[in-house]
Amino acid sequence: MTLQFDATESDLQLFLEEAAEQLRTLSDGLLRMERDDSDPLLIQAVFRAAHTLKGSSATIGHTNMAALTHAMESVLDRIRQGSLPVTTPIVDTLLQCVDALNVLNEEVNTLVPSGLAVDDLIRGLHGAAAAPAPEVQEEAAPVAVVATGAVEVIVAIDTSSEWPAVRAYQALMELAALGTVVASWPSEDELQKGESGHWLRVHLQTDRPAAALHGAAGSVSEVVSVTVTHPDASQVRQGTPDPEQTPDPDRRRVDLGTAARGASPDDQLAIAGQKLSTAQRMVKVDIARLDELMNLVGELVIDRGRLLQVLRELSARSGNDGALEHLSEITQHLSRVSDDLQEQVMLSRLLPVESVFNRFPRMVRDLAKKSQKSIRFVMEGEQTGLDRSVIDEIGDPLLHLLRNAVDHGVEPADERRGAGKHPEATLLLSARHEENYIVIEVTDDGRGINHQKIRESAVRKGLLSAEAATRMTDEEAINLIFAPGFSTAEQVTDVSGRGVGMDIVRTNIEKIGGTVRVHTAAGEGTTFSIKLPLTLAIIRALLVRVGEAIFTVPLAAVQETMRVRTDSIHTVHRREVVLVRGQALPLVRLADVFSRSGRKVQCDTPDWCYIVVVRSGRTDLGLVVDALIGEQEVVIKSLGGVLGEVDGVAGATILGDGRVSMIVDVAKVVEKLAARAAA
Repeated sequence: MTLQFDATESDLQLFLEEAAEQLRTLSDGLLRMERDDSDPLLIQAVFRAAHTLKGSSATIGHTNMAALTHAMESVLDRIRQGSLPVTTPIVDTLLQCVDALNVLNEEVNTLVPSGLAVDDLIRGLHGAAAAPAPEVQEEAAPVAVVATGAVEVIVAIDTSSEWPAVRAYQALMELAALGTVVASWPSEDELQKGESGHWLRVHLQTDRPAAALHGAAGSVSEVVSVTVTHPDASQVRQGTPDPEQTPDPDRRRVDLGTAARGASPDDQLAIAGQKLSTAQRMVKVDIARLDELMNLVGELVIDRGRLLQVLRELSARSGNDGALEHLSEITQHLSRVSDDLQEQVMLSRLLPVESVFNRFPRMVRDLAKKSQKSIRFVMEGEQTGLDRSVIDEIGDPLLHLLRNAVDHGVEPADERRGAGKHPEATLLLSARHEENYIVIEVTDDGRGINHQKIRESAVRKGLLSAEAATRMTDEEAINLIFAPGFSTAEQVTDVSGRGVGMDIVRTNIEKIGGTVRVHTAAGEGTTFSIKLPLTLAIIRALLVRVGEAIFTVPLAAVQETMRVRTDSIHTVHRREVVLVRGQALPLVRLADVFSRSGRKVQCDTPDWCYIVVVRSGRTDLGLVVDALIGEQEVVIKSLGGVLGEVDGVAGATILGDGRVSMIVDVAKVVEKLAARAAA
């Protein structure tokens, strides 16, 4: 059985996009209202989201969604009027309704009935809305009596809108929330049937200022202007518009707003033109098209490198040549243009991390409630941009870190009071840009990580010996939390304790070229800091030579490079090491990693070797190579299904001379070293 809605495929797609936005507003707004119900703008925004969702779902004929949002609207209206307090049970019921709306919204996406019945939720909401109102109430003025607050509002919808009736209905609902609709053209029934041009005229009785009406109707998507006037009272009383002032459906009315007051007619026309063109400057582009565009830019970057290589070879052969000088100028210009194009394409693929962050407030609330902890969840930097390919990968690591913070990091209220802390803990999720990277941090002000407890747990689980645990520094001990199977939980719960969460965090982050660091202080809290590349398609890398092969090392993993004397390399417990600033740095000869023969690297000179110091997690490692070639932007290419996954290789890239260079998977190389050491 499949569902059918009274809308075209494009209409349903538009509905899904906007419904997702309204559902986020409802969920986030309800969580904020539970903490602070004193912000009328917040309550109005939540009420408006229910309004909008009710109207659009009714328009496509989704009766269950329309009925449920209508019941939610009734409760939110009482909250808005101050006759119903915001309590945890009411928020719980409303959030259950949001969960149900997400299920009903999925019906529109799949056209498969979910079998969800909303009757029980609606009855619960009606019960909440039926709560007794305050004893003292002002008598409402009869609708038939037109007070001095009678206004006429004309709303113009963008003529390119594919859904003008929905926009007009949404605007009508917004205005109805601020007063009493005496009449509208088209009527509410006509709008629900989809009968509408690109304008709406409303006679409204209200005591709200014109700015509030502008803001309410203007908040609807694709509304290009809102005009508020005071018509003759008899016109409003009779419920009929002045035919001479009825808007032409094919003509856009322009509200110049406060910016145009006092401006000359020419300036007013210029401002009007700017306002009318705003809606036309934005276009929606399919994600697949952006992916393909990024692939083409990657090919351009590869060919740019090859062109530069050819130019260098020709210059070496021909010396000074006029044609080569012209070719050099063209190549330099092409490089600048390709750089700019690459930057613009990358910017077009950036999405705010808000799309990921918005998943977590509800989760943290539910986990805190379940564990009987009081937690204030704060998000910062939600508008920080990140490539969609990276955004797709960070959801699970952040989920595990937040669950870990709630379950392990934050103490119960009584324990916090005993430690002299505020009983309510603070959990912060933040994002910011640092050069060509994004840094996401999860910070709690809980008990911190107990180094000794980690050592004891690792020994008890057989991850290392008691002697090895004693020799460990505190930083090395903290790094054990990322070991597979490690957990300090005394019992397994449905939140944590199985020893898989933190291992997944590091594995998933390093898989996309990122790093994770832990900073903790006993009794003060813990911060997990994740550093990620802005994109996974093009990276900065260090090219190194091993024999005749060129290898690519992601620059994000490189700590430093050095040239050391061969006689300064020593063997300790069958492992080569070199002393760097008083610390023993383990070495791996890159030729051994990718060669079955296990031959030793022949350095360019017998007395010196080059070492690239890389880091994975908190482990530093020196890669011994023949020569350092230099830094370069490289395009990551998959090895494909033929070769599959190659141990120690994260992908490949094409160099300027056409050769293929393997990209070193630093995390895998470090993992192999650790496995050898444990053997």
